[in-house]
Amino acid sequence: MNKNGLSSDFIDPSSPSVVFSHNNRLNGLFINAPQRMLKEDIRNLENNNYSHRLFCPSEISIVLDIDANSGIFPIYFASLDKSIHVLTVETRQNLFINLKETIEKSFLSNISCFQSLDEALSVARDLCHERKKYIDLVKIGRASFDLELLKQITQEFEAGHLCGEFIGHDTTALDVYRLSAVSAKSFFWQNLTKENQLSGYGNKDIEVSVVVPIYNVEKYLPKCIEGLVNQTIKSKEILLVDDGSTDSSGCIADEWSKTYPEIRVIHQQNAGCAAARSKGLSEARGRFAGFVDSDDWVDAEMFEKLFEAAVTNNAEVAQCGFRKVYEDNNIIEPFYEEVGFKGPPYSSKVIDDALDIMPSMPSIWRRIYSTEFLKGNGIDFLHTLPRFDDLPFQFEVFMHTNKMVSIPEIFYNYRLGRMGQDVAARDERLYVHFDIFKHLREKIAIKPRIEFERQLKRVEIATHEWALSNIEDHLKRKYQIMAAKDLFNNRLMISRIRILKDAMKESKIKGAKIFVALILSLIMPRE
Repeated sequence: MNKNGLSSDFIDPSSPSVVFSHNNRLNGLFINAPQRMLKEDIRNLENNNYSHRLFCPSEISIVLDIDANSGIFPIYFASLDKSIHVLTVETRQNLFINLKETIEKSFLSNISCFQSLDEALSVARDLCHERKKYIDLVKIGRASFDLELLKQITQEFEAGHLCGEFIGHDTTALDVYRLSAVSAKSFFWQNLTKENQLSGYGNKDIEVSVVVPIYNVEKYLPKCIEGLVNQTIKSKEILLVDDGSTDSSGCIADEWSKTYPEIRVIHQQNAGCAAARSKGLSEARGRFAGFVDSDDWVDAEMFEKLFEAAVTNNAEVAQCGFRKVYEDNNIIEPFYEEVGFKGPPYSSKVIDDALDIMPSMPSIWRRIYSTEFLKGNGIDFLHTLPRFDDLPFQFEVFMHTNKMVSIPEIFYNYRLGRMGQDVAARDERLYVHFDIFKHLREKIAIKPRIEFERQLKRVEIATHEWALSNIEDHLKRKYQIMAAKDLFNNRLMISRIRILKDAMKESKIKGAKIFVALILSLIMPRE
């Protein structure tokens, strides 16, 4: 530690410790500053808690700092470059007096100190006159923060980076996110109530894009679309991808788009559900993307609640519960997954490592996904798969996500028992599973991790167990042999003993077909 209380082992040349230790005039400036506040300000700066280092000093012209606290934030920026105009506001009398004295001792002429926010904003207007009211960096501290102040600033100025701290619950957090997203190129807030962050980038007006792959569902499509246009989230787009339907589905989509401008219809030659989903995703302009099957429907609050959960928890993925609705006898089974998520029962839960839920039932349609997250990790739908493309998509999402949130509300209605559904397949179409797992093994091999391979084997075991319970009797033996060979022979790091143990565990829950097949493959001579 040097005499400013700054860490001496911080080596970034633009870090506070280096800036202050190499400037003799700045040494000892903060001796009279409140020490608790000084330590907190130092921690925020050195830990980059405001993401202020998104900019290099040469890119900054104007900084507006509301709540100077110890004064280290404005002096740090003013000392980086004399051409930077720093406007700092401190409304608390004792801190304002201390701030003025500190600035005078610094001999930095590019800092303007104000006790009145209105005066600071007036000067900001004059400085921004030729820059179309653009401020490079705006920070608002917890003492001055309120939504009305944020609205005032975001309505009058455009910010390069907007940051600070606030105390508030989810409703406030969602408002902070939305105000920041429409007025700043980037933003980073500390939510002190939930002890997490809100962050993101601006210039995207659409919050959620909903992709609906369509093929010959004229009976169900109107109900599906009606549920989407009635969503309470205002900033949305609905991408209806007609995958070469031979019934009136395409015409139905076109008719709805004439009444609702948020609907965009895409017509393409029949290429399969994966290609249709992929096309919609490539056209999506939202911060998050969701997928709804065209024979299902969703409740009105689904995407508003998912968006709120995602942004207020700084999560890349958010999911809700769903209902299984059986067409033949109208039985409804609610489903909400608690396994793997941290939190009280029937509450919003956060998961930082999706390993535990990797083997869960593929259900990509009850979630929203950050489009930046999907793009950054190269996650898309595999066009070559004629069915079950949701399985590899879900597994890849779980492989890469750093944070996921689950809410207890049940909003998605998943229809079962319709003719033509993938889950109704009972014949050779189920052999597609082997192509799916080959693709996923290739993905894992890029960055091998034994935990991922083990979870993949668990997914394989559960999937093959399901397939063997549904496939036609005359195909069962062939499928068993193929599955056993695939599980045992196509391995990266995991041992056969581990596979057997996991199969035994699964067999206690879902049957013993795969476990028996594996045992037989061990004792039978190899071909």
